Amino acid sequence: MKSLYQLGLVGLAALAASGAGCVPRSTESNEVGVNYCKFWCGGEKVETVAPGQTIFLAPMKNDWYTLSVDMQTSYMSLNKESGDRTERDDLIFKTEEGNDIGQDIVLTWKVDPTKAQKVVEEVGTDIGDIREKYVRPLARSIVRDYLNRLTSSEFYESQRRFEETEKATEELKTKFAEYGILVDK
Repeated sequence: MKSLYQLGLVGLAALAASGAGCVPRSTESNEVGVNYCKFWCGGEKVETVAPGQTIFLAPMKNDWYTLSVDMQTSYMSLNKESGDRTERDDLIFKTEEGNDIGQDIVLTWKVDPTKAQKVVEEVGTDIGDIREKYVRPLARSIVRDYLNRLTSSEFYESQRRFEETEKATEELKTKFAEYGILVDK
């Protein structure tokens, strides 16, 4: 015969498993959700929740994250009023012969809703953090690598500069896609 204590624990487990104490978690029309069920799930389970959905979760056994899937624009500009930062933020790079040139960068990107779990696990759980800790540094690094290949005179030839920026854009798309981020331009 089971003790009263054991029956109480079984009852509490059944109550928790049945959904009692659940809270609604929703995604807006421009968000995707990622739910991690940590225990009483038959092992850790991950569920991606589409935009505009509501699910009910037991807060003690689930971790919940939402990410915007709106197009984001990162402005890195010489002009303090038009960039993301209040100080000079244009990309400074060295030309092939060693001259310093500054170039504004505007990058449009968004989280791939089909890879939201990968973004949460490998990149971040907040768009601001994703922008500052991942998107911005990687974009600046890749663009700098391509613009460094130009001489000063080539930089001022729009066709030659366009060719290198197109190559940089293609590499940005490839690198960011590996982590669940789609680069538009």
